[in-house]
Amino acid sequence: MPWQQNRGHYILVLDLDRRVRVTVGRLGTFTFDPGLYCYVGRSKTHLRQRLARHSRKEKTTRWHIDHLLPHTSIRVILLFPLEGLTECILAQSLARQGGIPFPTGFGASDCSCPGHLILLSPGKLTENPRLNKVRLNQILEWLKPTGGEQRWISVSARGKSSCANP
Repeated sequence: MPWQQNRGHYILVLDLDRRVRVTVGRLGTFTFDPGLYCYVGRSKTHLRQRLARHSRKEKTTRWHIDHLLPHTSIRVILLFPLEGLTECILAQSLARQGGIPFPTGFGASDCSCPGHLILLSPGKLTENPRLNKVRLNQILEWLKPTGGEQRWISVSARGKSSCANP
């Protein structure tokens, strides 16, 4: 289990509520429209520390995602084991369901896939938690064919979190 082993793949489900223009290191400057984005990452060690770092607004920029995170809210973090999966498999599973890798190459410096940031749905998340849960369950359904145990951490607007099996 990724949380206990402190390693694994993760998906940050991000809510961007307004259009922003962000320079993403050497990748370039991009305009991100409001919407629901999923960032797929991996931590071979120190998963809990990596996720805590992603949750902080103030930090030194190290990865592509560090440039975008200050403009978003992390709504949910999905956890997956390292064995039998890759970041590319998870990102491509989301893209096959209509998600759009944007910008090309984001988070994918060490591979040849289109990118590890996927725009799932344009527009703001609703204030209706029931509808947001439906959208989360839809994401989980899309990822089922990838195999492996899934866990998720729900992150509230106040920064509180809860962990459960879907």
